[in-house]
Amino acid sequence: MEGSLIYNPLRNWNIKVTVGQQISTYNKAIGEITAWLYGTGTAASGNGRLNFWQNLAAPDLPTVYTRSNGNKLYLGSFWNSYGYTGDANSNTTGATSTPQSTYYGIVDSQLYQLITLQGTKSPSEREWSSSLISNYSFQEGKLKGLAVGGSLRWASNAVVSYYGDLNPAKFTHPSPTQNLISYPDLTKPITVPATTNVDLWVSYTTRGDLFGKNIRAKFQLNVRDATEKGGLRPIIFNADGSPAQYRIVDPRTWFFTTTFDL
Repeated sequence: MEGSLIYNPLRNWNIKVTVGQQISTYNKAIGEITAWLYGTGTAASGNGRLNFWQNLAAPDLPTVYTRSNGNKLYLGSFWNSYGYTGDANSNTTGATSTPQSTYYGIVDSQLYQLITLQGTKSPSEREWSSSLISNYSFQEGKLKGLAVGGSLRWASNAVVSYYGDLNPAKFTHPSPTQNLISYPDLTKPITVPATTNVDLWVSYTTRGDLFGKNIRAKFQLNVRDATEKGGLRPIIFNADGSPAQYRIVDPRTWFFTTTFDL
């Protein structure tokens, strides 16, 4: 949603104000994966793949075996098996990872966030924005043909990440003592501040003969983001609030253009 108001105090002075609001949310973003995982039930009791994995067993293989390299191997329960692949690995004392720990440490932590985010705003979205643009042109006297102007652009802050939930009871499965990864605490968002940008320009318009034709020429100097010094800005954060990803912000930019109208 956006609205604009244009006001001309004088014939050669233009002012435009614009205010906008945009809202986009997560909605039905993961229906296929949750239906495949949980079926018609839940994560604990359903007819989907997750429940199948959790209950898949080989009762005729209850023994913990020792392989030739000394590492342990267990195949009695798929969900708790280990010793045969990198995602279900072991050492000489027992399991270092299982399908269960791999699922909860990698898949479930991300899936939890996507499920919980249903109905919430999309990350990095700046809901409110506004701009003020003004241009004044001299139409008589020694400054005739000269024009000066500028714009002020503002955008509200944005939620980009969430702090981790440090409550051990909410740490990822299989148990509170296995702190493989903490879930995001959606009550504690991490935001980036609102932004304000200033653009400036000056132009000169004249007419003259070129190649036997009378043409209109316009010369304009622009300064984009006049107050911007540039640098690195964090855009994604870790669970402890430290930056995880940056973007490069360009400093103020000067450019000169020339246009001709035949």
